[in-house]
Amino acid sequence: MQDSVGKAQAIPYIANLLKPQDPLEPVSINAVSHAASCLWRLIVDHRENKLLFTSQIVEMLLAVCEMEDTRMLFAQKMAVGCLAELCLGDEQVENHIRTR
Repeated sequence: MQDSVGKAQAIPYIANLLKPQDPLEPVSINAVSHAASCLWRLIVDHRENKLLFTSQIVEMLLAVCEMEDTRMLFAQKMAVGCLAELCLGDEQVENHIRTR
Protein backbone atom coordinates (compact mmCIF):
# COMPACT_ATOMS: atom_id res chain seq x y z
CA MET A 1 0.00 0.00 0.00
CA GLN A 2 2.78 2.46 0.86
CA ASP A 3 4.25 2.14 -2.62
CA SER A 4 0.91 2.62 -4.36
CA VAL A 5 -0.02 5.74 -2.42
CA GLY A 6 3.39 7.26 -2.93
CA LYS A 7 3.46 6.52 -6.65
CA ALA A 8 -0.03 7.97 -7.02
CA GLN A 9 1.30 11.23 -5.53
CA ALA A 10 -1.55 11.15 -2.98
CA ILE A 11 0.45 12.37 0.02
CA PRO A 12 -0.23 16.10 -0.64
CA TYR A 13 -3.95 15.38 -0.95
CA ILE A 14 -3.98 13.50 2.35
CA ALA A 15 -1.99 16.32 3.94
CA ASN A 16 -4.65 18.83 2.89
CA LEU A 17 -7.02 17.05 5.28
CA LEU A 18 -4.83 18.32 8.13
CA LYS A 19 -6.57 21.67 7.78
CA PRO A 20 -9.87 21.36 9.62
CA GLN A 21 -12.80 22.71 7.64
CA ASP A 22 -14.72 23.55 10.78
CA PRO A 23 -12.78 22.87 13.98
CA LEU A 24 -15.99 22.63 15.99
CA GLU A 25 -17.35 19.71 13.98
CA PRO A 26 -16.41 16.19 15.15
CA VAL A 27 -16.18 15.08 11.52
CA SER A 28 -13.45 17.64 10.90
CA ILE A 29 -11.56 16.59 14.03
CA ASN A 30 -11.71 12.96 12.92
CA ALA A 31 -10.51 13.85 9.41
CA VAL A 32 -7.45 15.63 10.82
CA SER A 33 -6.72 12.72 13.15
CA HIS A 34 -7.01 10.12 10.42
CA ALA A 35 -4.96 12.19 7.97
CA ALA A 36 -2.09 12.56 10.46
CA SER A 37 -2.25 8.87 11.30
CA CYS A 38 -2.29 7.91 7.63
CA LEU A 39 0.69 10.12 6.82
CA TRP A 40 2.64 8.62 9.69
CA ARG A 41 1.89 5.09 8.52
CA LEU A 42 2.88 5.92 4.96
CA ILE A 43 6.42 6.93 5.96
CA VAL A 44 7.30 4.25 8.51
CA ASP A 45 10.18 2.29 6.96
CA HIS A 46 9.51 3.97 3.61
CA ARG A 47 12.19 6.45 2.65
CA GLU A 48 10.74 7.16 -0.79
CA ASN A 49 7.51 8.45 0.74
CA LYS A 50 9.46 10.61 3.19
CA LEU A 51 11.03 12.30 0.18
CA LEU A 52 7.53 13.27 -1.02
CA PHE A 53 6.99 15.47 2.03
CA THR A 54 7.40 19.20 1.50
CA SER A 55 8.09 21.95 4.01
CA GLN A 56 4.42 22.93 3.60
CA ILE A 57 3.30 19.49 4.78
CA VAL A 58 5.66 19.76 7.75
CA GLU A 59 4.17 23.17 8.53
CA MET A 60 0.65 21.68 8.42
CA LEU A 61 1.71 18.95 10.85
CA LEU A 62 3.23 21.57 13.16
CA ALA A 63 0.00 23.58 12.96
CA VAL A 64 -1.92 20.52 14.17
CA CYS A 65 0.49 20.23 17.11
CA GLU A 66 -0.21 23.86 18.04
CA MET A 67 -4.02 23.58 18.01
CA GLU A 68 -5.47 24.49 21.39
CA ASP A 69 -8.69 22.47 21.18
CA THR A 70 -8.37 19.57 23.63
CA ARG A 71 -10.40 17.39 21.26
CA MET A 72 -7.40 17.48 18.91
CA LEU A 73 -5.19 15.50 21.33
CA PHE A 74 -5.23 12.30 19.26
CA ALA A 75 -4.53 14.25 16.06
CA GLN A 76 -1.65 15.98 17.80
CA LYS A 77 -0.17 12.66 18.90
CA MET A 78 -0.36 11.37 15.34
CA ALA A 79 1.21 14.57 13.96
CA VAL A 80 4.07 14.36 16.48
CA GLY A 81 4.66 10.72 15.54
CA CYS A 82 4.76 11.64 11.87
CA LEU A 83 7.21 14.47 12.50
CA ALA A 84 9.39 12.21 14.63
CA GLU A 85 9.44 9.56 11.91
CA LEU A 86 10.57 12.19 9.40
CA CYS A 87 13.48 13.13 11.64
CA LEU A 88 14.81 9.66 12.33
CA GLY A 89 18.41 10.05 11.33
CA ASP A 90 18.13 10.47 7.57
CA GLU A 91 20.05 13.59 6.68
CA GLN A 92 19.01 13.44 3.02
CA VAL A 93 15.32 13.47 3.98
CA GLU A 94 15.91 16.37 6.39
CA ASN A 95 17.77 18.37 3.74
CA HIS A 96 15.13 17.56 1.15
CA ILE A 97 12.32 18.89 3.34
CA ARG A 98 14.26 22.05 4.14
CA THR A 99 14.65 22.87 0.46
CA ARG A 100 11.07 22.20 -0.67
